[in-house]
Amino acid sequence: MTSFKRAFMTSFACLCFSVTAFAQTWPQRAIKVIAPYPPGGPSDIVIRTVSDKVQAALKQAVIIENIPGAGGNIGSAAAARAAADGYTWLITTDTVMTVNPHVYKSMGFKLDDLKPVSVLTSFSQTLVCNPALGVKNLNELIAKSKEQFLDIYGFPLSYTKAHLRPDLMIEYKSIIRRLRKARPDIQISSDFIIGFPGETQQDFEDTMKLIEDVSFDHSFSFIYSARPGTPAADLPDDVSDEEKKQRLAILQDRITQQAMRYSRQMLGTVQRVLVEGPSVKNPMELRGRTENNRVVNFEAPHSSIGGFVDVEIVDVYTNSLRGKYIRGEAEMDLRRSLRPAEILAKHKQDDELGVTQFKP
Repeated sequence: MTSFKRAFMTSFACLCFSVTAFAQTWPQRAIKVIAPYPPGGPSDIVIRTVSDKVQAALKQAVIIENIPGAGGNIGSAAAARAAADGYTWLITTDTVMTVNPHVYKSMGFKLDDLKPVSVLTSFSQTLVCNPALGVKNLNELIAKSKEQFLDIYGFPLSYTKAHLRPDLMIEYKSIIRRLRKARPDIQISSDFIIGFPGETQQDFEDTMKLIEDVSFDHSFSFIYSARPGTPAADLPDDVSDEEKKQRLAILQDRITQQAMRYSRQMLGTVQRVLVEGPSVKNPMELRGRTENNRVVNFEAPHSSIGGFVDVEIVDVYTNSLRGKYIRGEAEMDLRRSLRPAEILAKHKQDDELGVTQFKP
């Protein structure tokens, strides 16, 4: 059987294989499309649009797997390692081929492992800045940044070399405050990597201060380890394993305490729960999640699976809650059958100029 070459897409997507590969024997199973960027961004939207068309044309399932990181290198490396059988495609921007080789010492794969075939789309990017900065073009912006680098970004000198990222904690906390003003009961979670190269004790204490100030409810936290294809892989790993483990334990213990505080505040309240399925420990019971992503186990009709129920929180555990079934969807009047015209009429508004607007 004629073998396929690996798939690679330039500018946003493209596929490579030999022409004779489109025999009647292909495709016989699902095609995986690797998107080396996070879900929801411009690249991801294009990828999903293209994949829908491919699925309809080939009459075969197309599965999209987002593998972000290192400017597209990590997902591209995964595609390069995949079997050259035509069932793994890569859709990415041309940055992987044109910019990354000059920025990254190691991308985790060789450019020869992938072959660009077609440009699917192109777009323009615009650089903007605050008018108060007083710059009119890119050269003026660069000059301004060199003159006032620390004033503009406000991060320690060690970060300028090791992390290449600004300290935006003040702005970050401001966003959290605005969110909590609009939704007082909102819960915030985040990811933390402990022991990044160059992390000092003061850096870790600053992280703990942020966790306390924001009062995170949950986190995915890990010890740093070098990942091929990322800039950090070439940095000296100067934080000992013992120190990493100790810091991680302190961080996770703090977030667990904060999560338990929130859970205890839910005791005695009625929570709306999305029923996921049978309970893990007792299949005769059901398991669901609250709006703040807590697992609740409770007794209720199994016909509730896939729908919403209201439960009273009667007990609190470290990793879950215990609930008492109150009512199901039929008693909530959640789902109503409305015609499109009725929905539009309900939300129709005319402004002072007589222009009709529809607001949800």
